[in-house]
Amino acid sequence: MLDGEFKVMGMAPYGDAAKYDFSRLAKFENGELIINTDYANVIGFRRYKEKGKGYYFSPKLIEWLGPKREGDIADDPYIHYAAAMQALFEKLALEMIDYYLGDILKGNRPPGLCRWLRPERQTQPAHHRAPGRERAVRTAGLG
Repeated sequence: MLDGEFKVMGMAPYGDAAKYDFSRLAKFENGELIINTDYANVIGFRRYKEKGKGYYFSPKLIEWLGPKREGDIADDPYIHYAAAMQALFEKLALEMIDYYLGDILKGNRPPGLCRWLRPERQTQPAHHRAPGRERAVRTAGLG
């Protein structure tokens, strides 16, 4: 599904994240990661298509940011897009960490959490969460 995410990480240090605000693409609130499908993660007829190939973003994204990058040259504005996207990923990741692990990281363990931290439980799958902390990913048009 993804294409070039490693290029975003590689170009990000060369750009200025403050030049673009990508917050309209995704947000994390009330335990849900919400992807704005007006722009990204698009399926079906709403996909951007070029030369018979469909992409996981919409024509609306092209209208907003201009044509997709051609070739491997990392220049303006794409380095700034990469920096802004990386900043958004970092912001969302920190919000999720705070939501799911904030009590643990602050030393305020919720009641019953100690059973998850016992050495014999450390082989449990990574998806185990503290009680009451469900995770969800939701897609929605935010625009």
